[in-house]
Amino acid sequence: MILVAGPYRSGTGDDPAKLAANVHAMNAAALELFHAGHLPVTGEALALPLIELAGSSRVGDGPFDRIFHPIAERLLERCDAVLRIGGPSAGADAMVEQARAQGKGVFTELADIPAA
Repeated sequence: MILVAGPYRSGTGDDPAKLAANVHAMNAAALELFHAGHLPVTGEALALPLIELAGSSRVGDGPFDRIFHPIAERLLERCDAVLRIGGPSAGADAMVEQARAQGKGVFTELADIPAA
């Protein structure tokens, strides 16, 4: 199981179209991992529906902050590796640091990940 970590909010000004483009980029990488035989996951896929159910009204509000990064941190504990994609992102960089601290693999290129 490989966590795809990339920017979500960074550089978007919280513009919904830019946020969606970042999610799309992570999902596209996840699809490639799936085709290579891996089980890809993104924190966004798990967090965003819960954030909505928790009553969030905007990115960065209380429900968002209580769920968004904590769910990715918990998810990473179950993953074998991280694929870091995209540009600057403090959150994605934190996932890389956590993965390294836990002795998990860290990749920055899809081509470097062996097929499952």
